[in-house]
Order: sequence, then C-alpha cells, then structure tokens
Amino acid sequence: MKQSPQNRNDTGLSMIFVLAALIVTGFIGGAMVKIVTGDQLSNAFYSTSATARSAAQSGIVAAIQRLESRNDIVQYLQRFIDASKTGTNVVDTDLWLTGSSASSWYDDLSGTALQYRTKMIAFDKERFNVTLMSEGIGRGRARAISTAVYHLEGLEYDTKVGVKPSNALHLGSGGDRIHTQIDVHGDTYVRGKGILEPLNLGPSHFRGKFRVGPTLTAADTFGLFSARFHDVAYFESPVFLRSHSDITNSMPMDSAYSYAYASIGAEDVITLTIHQKKGTFEYYPLDLIVKTGSLYLNKKIRYGVDGAGDLLNPYVAPYYKGTVVENGSVSIWNGVTLHANSKFVDGSNVAKAVARPTSKINIPAALGIDASNPALTVNPTVLAALRAVAKEVTPSSWDGDRMNTEYNSTSNAPHKYNGWLVLKYKQGGGKAFQSGGTPFAGKVVWLVEGSQEIIGDSHMYEHGSTTGCTFMFVTGTAKFNGIGGMGRFRGFIFSESSATQLFRTKTGSAYYGGLYIQDGKGAFNLEGPPSTSTPDPNASLTIYEDAAAMSEIQQLKIFYDPTATATTTETIKLKDSFSNITADLISQSM
Repeated sequence: MKQSPQNRNDTGLSMIFVLAALIVTGFIGGAMVKIVTGDQLSNAFYSTSATARSAAQSGIVAAIQRLESRNDIVQYLQRFIDASKTGTNVVDTDLWLTGSSASSWYDDLSGTALQYRTKMIAFDKERFNVTLMSEGIGRGRARAISTAVYHLEGLEYDTKVGVKPSNALHLGSGGDRIHTQIDVHGDTYVRGKGILEPLNLGPSHFRGKFRVGPTLTAADTFGLFSARFHDVAYFESPVFLRSHSDITNSMPMDSAYSYAYASIGAEDVITLTIHQKKGTFEYYPLDLIVKTGSLYLNKKIRYGVDGAGDLLNPYVAPYYKGTVVENGSVSIWNGVTLHANSKFVDGSNVAKAVARPTSKINIPAALGIDASNPALTVNPTVLAALRAVAKEVTPSSWDGDRMNTEYNSTSNAPHKYNGWLVLKYKQGGGKAFQSGGTPFAGKVVWLVEGSQEIIGDSHMYEHGSTTGCTFMFVTGTAKFNGIGGMGRFRGFIFSESSATQLFRTKTGSAYYGGLYIQDGKGAFNLEGPPSTSTPDPNASLTIYEDAAAMSEIQQLKIFYDPTATATTTETIKLKDSFSNITADLISQSM
C-alpha cells in the first residue's frame, strides 16, 4: 500500500523520539553507574581512613600503656626539662614511645595489617601534662595522625641535692688492706681499721689531706707501713706507723720512716712500732718526722716492738732519734702523760719546746680539715631508674671502638639516663680482653650486681684527658684486674656490697677520678697482679683526683645529701606512694 505524505512524516518523528529516548536513557544509565562507582570509592576511602585512624588511636593507647607500666619513663620527661634549661631541642630519637623516627620503623597492631608510631611532642613541667602524637597506617597505606593530651599522676620534683664525691680514695669498710704501693693525688679517708702495707716498694704517698676516721669497734687500729704525707694528716683513732714485719736488707732504709710534709694531728695514740730483723734482735729505726708543719696531740706517741708496750733500750742511738718536727711547733694536751724518755727535736736534733694547753686541742681547726662524715648516700630514685633502663651485656670481646659504637647507637636510646649509657654485666660475662680501638669518649654506668671478673686491660676502659667517664656501681662481688693499666681510666668506682672487692693492679697503673668503699661494707683489697702463686710486689697504683669527672658524677645525682633539701629543683621522680605513672585523658583530636 502506498503511504501518504502525512504518514511518512509521522513515522520519521516517532523514530526521532525513540532515538532521543535511547540517548537520554544512556545518559541516565551512565550517570547512575558513575554515582554507584563514586559511592563505592567513597565507602572504600572511608573504610581505609577509618583503619588508619584506628591505627593512630592504637598508637596512643600503646604509648599510654608504656607510660603507666614503666617507671623509667621519667627519664624521657626529664629530657624536656633539661633541654628547656639549656635552650636546646630534645633529640628526636629520644622522644619515641613506640616505633622510631626511622621511616621503616613502625610497630604492628597484633593480628592486623595496621601500624603505628607515637612520640612525645611536648611536656608541661608545671602541670605534668604530656602531649602525644601518633601516626597510624591503615589498609591501602592510608595514613592518619592523632594527638592527645594526658595528665600524668604520680610525679613530683625530687628535692634531694646531688653531692660531689669529696675524696680520691675512700675506704670505709674498717677492714681494708693495701698490699702494694699507692700514690694518691687527692684526699684520702679510711675508717679506723685496716692496713696499708706496700711490701718492698718503699713508701706510699698521700699528696692530699689524709684522714683516719673513727673505728667500728673500740679495739680497732689502723696500720700504716712506710707512709709519706704531703699534706695534713689527721688520726681520729689509734694508728700504728711501722715498717714491714718481714724486713730484709734489700728494703730501702728510708722506708722505715713515716714522713709528714705538713702538719699532723692525732686524737688517739700513735704507736711507732719497731720490728726486729728476722732471726736476730737487730732493730731498725722508725721515727715520725714532720718536715714543715706542726704536731698536735691529744694522746701520746708510743714506741714498742710490734706495739707491745714502751721500749727503753731502743731509745738510745742509733735506733731512736725522737719525734722530729723540723720547723713547726709541738702542742700536746696537758692531760697526756708523756714517757720519761719522750724526745721532740728539730731538724738539727735540738730539743723543741712542747706547748701543753690545758684544754683538748681542736685539731681539725688547727689542721684546716673537715671532720664531718664524708660518707655518700645513694639516691634510691636514681638507682631504680638506672636499673630500669640497663642493658645486660657480655663484653667479652669489646674494645674502645665497640664502646663508642654502643654509646652512639640510636637503638640504645632506651638504655640511656640523662646522657649516660647504662649497662649491666651479664652474670659471669664481665671479662674484656680486647686492647684495640680508640679511647671511649662517652659516659657509661656499669652495674656490677653478680660475681664478676673485670679485666681492665681494654681500651673500653680508657678515656681522654677531658672526655669519657665510667661509673661502676658495685653491689655484687667484683675482681678488678688491671684497671688503669691500659691507659687513662677516668671515672668513679663505688661499692656498697658486703662482699670483699679485690683490685689487682700492675706497674704504672693510673686512675683518674675516685675510688670509694661504702662505710661498714665489704673490704677493699689492693694488690699486684699474680706472678706465679703470689702477687707482683712491684705493682703500684696512682690515683689522681679529677674534679671535672667528679662533677659529672654529681650531675648524675646518684648521691645526695640527706640533710639538705633543695628549695628549687628540676629533677622529677615518682612519688613514694606510686609504683608507676597513671595517665588521665584531657583532650584528643584526629
């Protein structure tokens, strides 16, 4: 059938409308697909962001758990305080509570693919508020950052005043024995019992103030063999000045004298003991000679064979010259009964006038010496912090380079306290034989808590003249072999152990700093290194008091004055009633 023109027009229009409808439908369909896809992407992005936020929050939680479970966290807070005092920034590696500043070091959230790391970015030392920042990594490597401010409960400022050790050598056990020559360039304090016996080396030298303190029991005495006092000497308790009981012809004759190059004073009896030669009854002379200073006595000087009573026969020449005070004066309290043969002469053997004051002499004032108790008191807060951060090691093959590497390693940041690396000898692992490497330039605390043999012939114990410091805190049983024998040892050895500490030295050993045996604790025995079955009689030890090193020990605040309280202080500690910090959330943002 033939279509009319009108019908053909209608058909064309219908086809146009169908095509338009198809185009519109296509646009709508495409839009719907795009909307659905965008929604899916949005949901996926939200999901990965949520996991990142969850990871960041987990980092905050982990950091708080560490804050609340370990009291060594105090040292991290202290770094903010110390930095504020010097106007410096805290080292970034010291601030991370989880993870670290290294881009690859994140902690994993257990059982998930999430990771986090958290650092302290601020500490309000007035309110004890800490600000934490945690970076979380979620699924798809999405990242989120969360910050939170917490108040730390359980902190206070430590009012204990750090003290500086005052003696180069402090022997407080009341039973110490020195069997080799010692030369002390600094002050010396010993409790009123023990013996100093340099064998065949001749005299030991004390070039600072020398003081024998009170005895532990009334019967105690202190024995000094062949001593030279280059500064004032003060004896509060009975003392024997004598030559060695096994004298031989090879011993230098001048070692049978005790010299004081400055003033000397005694509260109790000084006994000058004359020993007979072995197998004979031949006396060697023993005299107390004061070269430049004065002599002050509140008790008498006794003379005898092995201290057994006053002798008469040896008072005649050539065995007895008397007590020689070459230039200074002689003052003896009037309450002292002098022996009829007592003799005090000057350097020309001319009798000296003896002043007899009616009241006891204030000998410390006359000598210009401090008579207070020089004992050190350990700060339990600092000791607990040191033990909490200590790294247990076995340095059996360490040298100077290894020590410097350990000190400078960022991985050891958790084992530092106020700039000191804290190490603990593993039981039985204290030996160190390696002698190579450069001197140790850092600061280290060694905790000696077990039974240890510490071989000092290693450059890990050698320091420069002004750099490097080693502090050894001994509570166990130690055998020190050769400390100071490899080079300059700079530091402080402190023992509060009840066990006897054995120090073996060798010819030329030098020690810069201080050596301290706590009062009433285990004895200190010093001798030379073994030579076959007996110690080397030619060994010696020189101790140089190093004021700068002692100041570094003071800054550690391991020792404090229990009678002094600081009015202002910037050292924080846990309150005595708290075993750990507790943290309360103040604010948080994502």
